[in-house]
Amino acid sequence: MKRGLIKAKGIILLIFMLVINFSLSSQDLTNKEIRALMEQAQAYYDDKDYDNAIRVLTEILDNDPDRLDQAVKLMDKILEIRNLYNQKYRELITELYENENTIRADELIKELEEIEPNPNEEIRKDIRKIRIAVELVVDKIEIRKIMDEAKLLLDNRDYEGALLKYHEGFIRGYRTFTEPVATEDLIVSTLEQESLPRIRESIYEGALTIVRDEQALADRIALFSQTIKTQTPQRIAAGLSELLDEMDSMSDQRKAFIDSSVAINQSLERIIGIDDRAPERFFLDFSLILLFGRSDSDFFEGIISATDFFWQDLFDSISSELNARMAASYGNAALSYGNGDLTAARTAYDNTLDFAISTISLYELLYNRISVQPDLQMDEYSSFIVGKYYGSLVDARVYARVTDSFRTMISLRESFSDYSLAQNRSIEELYGLRRSILADLPRIDEEESLWATIGTSLNWLDPYGALPEKSGSVYSNVNRELASLRKEMQGINLAILTRLTDREYSRIETALSGYEEDFSDNRELIDGVKDDEVIAYTGNSEILSTFPDRALPGLISLRDNLDVLLGETEDVLDTFKSEETLQDESGKIAEFIDKTEKIVPRIIGLAEDTDNLETQARDNIFRADGFENQGTKQLGEVKTIVNSSRASKESFDRARENLKDANNSFYQSFSLKENLELRKRVDADLASLQQALIDAENRLVVADVRNYINLGKQAYIDRQYSRARAYMERAQNRWLTTNSEDHPEIQYWMALIDIALKFDQGRSINPTEPLYDEMTQFLNLAYSNFNKGVNLLARGNRDEAIEAFNQALSNLENVEIYMPRNEDASLLRLRIAQLIDPNQFRASFAERVNSAWDKLQSDSSTSRSEGYGELLDLSKIDPNYPGLKEKIAIAEYDILKTRRRPPDPAKLAESDRYYRQALEIVETGQRTSYAIAEGYLDRAIAANPENNLAISLKDRIQVDTGGTSTLVLPTALENRFREAQILFEQERYIEVLQIIEELKKDSRARNYPPLLKLEERLKSKY
Repeated sequence: MKRGLIKAKGIILLIFMLVINFSLSSQDLTNKEIRALMEQAQAYYDDKDYDNAIRVLTEILDNDPDRLDQAVKLMDKILEIRNLYNQKYRELITELYENENTIRADELIKELEEIEPNPNEEIRKDIRKIRIAVELVVDKIEIRKIMDEAKLLLDNRDYEGALLKYHEGFIRGYRTFTEPVATEDLIVSTLEQESLPRIRESIYEGALTIVRDEQALADRIALFSQTIKTQTPQRIAAGLSELLDEMDSMSDQRKAFIDSSVAINQSLERIIGIDDRAPERFFLDFSLILLFGRSDSDFFEGIISATDFFWQDLFDSISSELNARMAASYGNAALSYGNGDLTAARTAYDNTLDFAISTISLYELLYNRISVQPDLQMDEYSSFIVGKYYGSLVDARVYARVTDSFRTMISLRESFSDYSLAQNRSIEELYGLRRSILADLPRIDEEESLWATIGTSLNWLDPYGALPEKSGSVYSNVNRELASLRKEMQGINLAILTRLTDREYSRIETALSGYEEDFSDNRELIDGVKDDEVIAYTGNSEILSTFPDRALPGLISLRDNLDVLLGETEDVLDTFKSEETLQDESGKIAEFIDKTEKIVPRIIGLAEDTDNLETQARDNIFRADGFENQGTKQLGEVKTIVNSSRASKESFDRARENLKDANNSFYQSFSLKENLELRKRVDADLASLQQALIDAENRLVVADVRNYINLGKQAYIDRQYSRARAYMERAQNRWLTTNSEDHPEIQYWMALIDIALKFDQGRSINPTEPLYDEMTQFLNLAYSNFNKGVNLLARGNRDEAIEAFNQALSNLENVEIYMPRNEDASLLRLRIAQLIDPNQFRASFAERVNSAWDKLQSDSSTSRSEGYGELLDLSKIDPNYPGLKEKIAIAEYDILKTRRRPPDPAKLAESDRYYRQALEIVETGQRTSYAIAEGYLDRAIAANPENNLAISLKDRIQVDTGGTSTLVLPTALENRFREAQILFEQERYIEVLQIIEELKKDSRARNYPPLLKLEERLKSKY
């Protein structure tokens, strides 16, 4: 604030200089006007309106410099007044901030206003700020006075008077907190103006309520403090419990006060962040001082401290009496114990412990009044609490522990006579007795250790006067008695161990043998056992089923049992190897240790084997479940495709693979973990889905097969035998997709095509042949030379044409060396001969035809093939040559039999008759007779391969009856088939043959392609 007002003083001088330099726009004025302005300036001066006087004087000087002397004289008077103003202003700053003389400050403000009653706006603002500063200095002095007076009241325990005194300071700084300073806006929000004073008032009212309303509690505590002197510890504890809750709630209220003050502190920090000299902050500064005291104070003060002192008075009145009763009771107990009166000592120690517990519960109230900062440092009040009371809390805990130790000593002394050893005790009884002994031995150790500590720290407990001089002798006697008791108990323990040797070894050996049998049984469950239910279902008396899920609980239990047995065995060994056993002179314990140590590796080895077998069981279960889930998913995908009305060939291909994969997945699953109910469901699903898939796909298969047959037949008619063969192979492969037997019609056409291919071999170049590229190149060169010769011959250049033809023939020879029957080379050679000498070619054409016909009459298939090829080539040169077509037809129908003659009327009638017989059966709708109908249709098609009605009806039957192929086997049959595969790899062919014959007796496996393939492989071995 002081620096702000000094800055304002500089601003006044600056403004004065600016006014001097200020002037109106220069204009010409008459002498009369100048005199009028001079009079006006004098009038302003007389009215103490110095700023306007300076302004007019400046205007005069700008228009009439000759009047400088007159204007300067008036200006000097004004400057003299301004200097006096500044001098008073500096004095005001000193009196207010350095001397805190607010009376003199008020006087100086009035003097300044008299010197310049009409100041400019900036000066008026400064005066207003100075008045605020005076008010705040007065508030500061008053707050200091209130705090000092309240301190005296706190010293006299007049907590209500102190709170009322603090409340007097609530008005200080309030006006500057809620009203604008000078012309500036408030930097305090409306919400803060309303809430913060209310928060401060509520804390005060709450504190005042505690001090006034809790007077009843203070009276009860005063009465209770007197009760402590005479009542039993139990009644004291009951009465204390009620008081503790009320006192603790006062601590909770204290925390609530502090939490409420957070908003005041946050607003203060915000205002300081805006302007650390803002007058508004002083209200908040004063509030925090009234609540928490002055930061530079050496003592606790403020509203919250007043409630703290009140609470501490209540606390101290109880704690002092409890400490006194606790110390007195402890002294009586120690005296009785020293006199050997254990009953009286127990009672006194019990009372002491109860007093100690009550004292500790009282002191633990302090925890709710201690605050730890984020940096783990305590605030000043918490440090005060810890410093004043923590030592007493520790003392109470020490009383409790030492008292409890004495009570244990009494209990041990009373129980010494209970230890005895009977002759006919069971293992459990012997161990029970030994456990009792061993449980008490550490208590002796603890008590010896504790008494040793107590014996060296008696002086530490002296301040309570609780340990009389006899405690030293009690300490010595107790240690002697403990040593004697220890020796007696160790002797009993050794006798027990000697009796336990034979019984323990027999128990451990018997348990281990039983566990080894358990392990063997569980291993069989994992490796495979014969299960009556599985055998009954599968019909395979040799099938082995694995049950890792049955074995796993047993293995887990076995592993736990082995851990227990190993632990028990090691514990037994540790027991017998302990120091007590070294005193055995019979040697039985040493013998037992030697035999038992040899059992330990057996237990460990069996545990490791069990771990490995358990891991295998879990792995088998996990993998089996994985295969099961995978198979279930694959079957689901098959079902989706089968149920789809828009399934394609690719979809069915995928479905077949999924069905086979599912079969394999379940095979793997059942190999790892048998599940008979699942096996039954899977077999049913596999069978139903397999048939549904085959039936669904068979509709497409029949249509695809018919299309391939038609394409093959057309290619055959066009003499494209390789293409025809390829189409028929596609038809056959597609047919076998859903059927297990060959298609008769396909076999019929493939026989014809194969004959045709035999005689057509070598007439074309297959792209797959090794010399395809070279032969094609020679042919292309020959055609190029041929075309060149044709062009030359057309232009009349015969010699050059002949040369080109000869080059073509040379290239053809390169082809004919490797492919003498090549159709392209033969035709091109004929065309060249025809062009070189047409007359000679026509004359020799008949001879060529006859030569080819003669070759067809030969017994050599090669000659017949050459003759047939030559006739075909000649027919392309002259297709209308007399008798040539007939010779080709005779060759194809009768000699080579690459074609069948069209059926005669008898065959047509026979075909039609068979067709009608089949149709009658189909129209009855008796599907069981469809096989007979198919037989009729096969005969009809054999009699007339072009009987489209029979072909269509057969396709219809094949669609209705579905396919007959076998995609997958039932799981049990799949097991046997896999077994046969393994035996085949082991070259155990006799056993393989036995399984194959067994499987083929089952209609479900008879047409299984992998089984038939295995049978073929087996035949190749003989």
